[in-house]
Amino acid sequence: MTDLQKENLKLWRHYITRILRPTYIHGFLTSFFSPIDTEQILSLEEKSVIKSAELFLDCLLKLEEQGWYRAFLDELRGADYTGLEQAIENADFTEIAKLEEPKKLLERILPTIVSNIKPCEVINFMSTCLRSRECEEIIQISKRKGSTAGAVKLLDCLQRSDKSSIFKEFHLALERCNCSVVTLLLSPDSVEMKTIEENSSNSMSNDVEMHYSEEAESMNTSSPPVSNTEKFQENLIAVENLELRDYQIELAEHVLAGDNTIICAPTGCGKTIVALYISEDHLNKAPKGVKRKVIFMATTVPVYEQQYNLFDKHFKQTSYKVCGLCADKVDSSPVQMLVERNDIIVLTPQILLNCLKDGRIPSLSLFTLLIFDECHNTTKNHPYNVLMKTYMDLKLGPKTSSLPQIVGLTASLGVGDASSLNDAVNYILHICANLDAESLSTVQKNVVELNKYVFVPKKYTRQTTRRRKDPFADIISQMMAQIEAMARSHYNIDNLSHIQNRSHGTQKYEQWIVEVQKKCKVLQMDDIEEERRICRALFTYTEHLRKYNDALI
Repeated sequence: MTDLQKENLKLWRHYITRILRPTYIHGFLTSFFSPIDTEQILSLEEKSVIKSAELFLDCLLKLEEQGWYRAFLDELRGADYTGLEQAIENADFTEIAKLEEPKKLLERILPTIVSNIKPCEVINFMSTCLRSRECEEIIQISKRKGSTAGAVKLLDCLQRSDKSSIFKEFHLALERCNCSVVTLLLSPDSVEMKTIEENSSNSMSNDVEMHYSEEAESMNTSSPPVSNTEKFQENLIAVENLELRDYQIELAEHVLAGDNTIICAPTGCGKTIVALYISEDHLNKAPKGVKRKVIFMATTVPVYEQQYNLFDKHFKQTSYKVCGLCADKVDSSPVQMLVERNDIIVLTPQILLNCLKDGRIPSLSLFTLLIFDECHNTTKNHPYNVLMKTYMDLKLGPKTSSLPQIVGLTASLGVGDASSLNDAVNYILHICANLDAESLSTVQKNVVELNKYVFVPKKYTRQTTRRRKDPFADIISQMMAQIEAMARSHYNIDNLSHIQNRSHGTQKYEQWIVEVQKKCKVLQMDDIEEERRICRALFTYTEHLRKYNDALI
């Protein structure tokens, strides 16, 4: 370690502290720093990542131990900070510096981005530039706090990235997820305003994707309502005994016959019991000398934890081994070894997807049965659907790989945004096709027994006519006028667009929003901080106006 290298680290302090997240190189901290310094750095990161990185760099420059500099570079490479590692190694931060302008643009248009993307979809197309750990953090934040918080976390990852291709990949991911509002701002030259104006005569349709999940099922629904503790004990008894009712056996028939099947039955009927039965039967019927493996996927961590506990409880009585993979331990776990040593793996679909992408799990053909809990989410860019695309690549590719059997569990497949019976049927068929389902299993022969244990509410549909007077629309329009006035208090937004005559709840108003945001993106003022503040405010106001305008259309 030379004095020149230390001086270089000081010189590049701005870049290093705005990229490095000390928790990602935890191994280096524990190897070279004192426990007190390590604890201070990690605890400070919870409040401010930059301040934590600055403290880390201060401690780093005080090190005198032989070999720490090379160990630091090796740790950066191991933590996938390849861009930063190469920049320090070659004493050349040119590529890192080129990221500054796109990062400033992201900061400016942040309100528009977080309001118009689904982060869990976008990250499916950014695996080469985002770490598995970052993807899992984005997913968990989205689950706990919603898509907006998840999008903020995604942008934080982009702002701290050292990958030269990160923004190109982000742009391509947005295009694949049909986030046209954001891509328009990221590449103004590629999508001209005339494209929108040409379509102004068409009514705007919003593509809404609904993701929903069931409440946790009670495994034994034959008894009157009981306390949560009693319910949990009954669940465990049901799992241990694994005694299926006739309607549950009926639900499993197509699966036991070897078909790819979607099991559709009401919440509370015990679909998890059916899944346990199917899994055990599948493993028991393995031909001599053939090793079968089952994957059970749950879309959320709470459901994953519940289902893992039930699988673990039941299969402890057998010779089959169960393991669970969750976000907080998957990075440090020997995934390939765990998969090889266990018969049943319970996890979230994103973890399986990440392991397939980074090679820790070589192929889906390693498994013989895949069970998708809440399989109605197998649409668009949901991890379930991305996994099934991988499955279809295997199926349609060279016939050298065996295919796992597919089983989906759901209370309802839904109808999407269908407005007619034909559209609803097509939507259901589309879900079935996505899951390569040969059979759709519902209770037909044992409906009376099902109704004894599960209350199925009746649905009534009444058609209504459009209101002649709409006070709700009037209120929203008034709110939009107030927001416009607030925006004008920061900047004269009327000068940012040539569209003057615009009505709330129209495509023309949407055009006005797009044009204002495009002009705001390139707005320049003498005071940089004032420019940043005004642009951030205008993007926030226009995003609220866009949502209200969509509600009126």
